[in-house]
Amino acid sequence: MKKCYIISIDRNPSRLYENFLDAIKTYSIWAKITDSTYAVVTNQSTTDVRDHLIQYLNPEDRIFVMKSSGVAAWRHANAADWLQKYLPIT
Repeated sequence: MKKCYIISIDRNPSRLYENFLDAIKTYSIWAKITDSTYAVVTNQSTTDVRDHLIQYLNPEDRIFVMKSSGVAAWRHANAADWLQKYLPIT
């Protein structure tokens, strides 16, 4: 069963991260929520998602992957339409 995961990264802004975004795009359902927060829908586990994406980050970068509860609220998100489709609003 597919689940939605929220991914947050903390990275050095002076480095290029095109490869990271390309890795996010390998998930058929994905969105960039904020400058450093993404969402993907997959049947993988949180560990699988982290392990897949971490190889596109630098060793000092941080990554956090959390399974979404499916309920969310937001303001001015980059992907509001995507969020409305995949996450119910409270």
